Amino acid sequence: MDVSKWLSDNDIKTIKDYVEKVDLQIYLQNKELIIQTMKQIEKLHWFYIDNLQKKFNFERVGFKKFIEYLFYGKNVPTSYKKYIKKYISIYSQYKRALPRFGTIIRFNNEYLMVKNIGSNVYGFPKGKVENNEADYQTAIRETFEETGINISSIIDVSKFTIIYDVKYFLIDLNNKINFNKLPFDYNEIYDRKWVKLPTLDKNILSSHAKVFMKILSI
Repeated sequence: MDVSKWLSDNDIKTIKDYVEKVDLQIYLQNKELIIQTMKQIEKLHWFYIDNLQKKFNFERVGFKKFIEYLFYGKNVPTSYKKYIKKYISIYSQYKRALPRFGTIIRFNNEYLMVKNIGSNVYGFPKGKVENNEADYQTAIRETFEETGINISSIIDVSKFTIIYDVKYFLIDLNNKINFNKLPFDYNEIYDRKWVKLPTLDKNILSSHAKVFMKILSI
């Protein structure tokens, strides 16, 4: 990938600072520095997805492939390349350890659910904490990003349930929300809809949704 074709001069300089001038051998001694660097590269990846991929009809690539494009370029010293897998491994461990929060939003016996890109099942909106958010702030942000619905004025932090390792805030609506025209993160979410629970078609549900359906039947 020739980054000069789609990034500004400042962006190109930023990339080169990461992949050409940073001594990865030194960075490997400081996990916090690695994580901060990878966070910046992840932001750059989302910039690529959100602003460049569709505009220029570029290939849609995941985070790991994006890193390979950056670090395995012809201008990157060969001595650096052997550290990239370790870089990715450290950041993946960090990401897996982040707590996750979400929402279970109900109107009568219908529940707001989303289907992620590449998934065959529907689940509740959820995601990982960012930038020292409080648990309810993560739930609000993720619900808005994935469904387009702003729940900041109706969330009750005292009402929640925990399914596996995810804390879900429980929200009952007085009126059903039509979200068809509301924007959402189309890079992550394939579909969003109201699903009646319990349902006979368990194959459409995520493992978390199946557990919650069992709770409903108790």
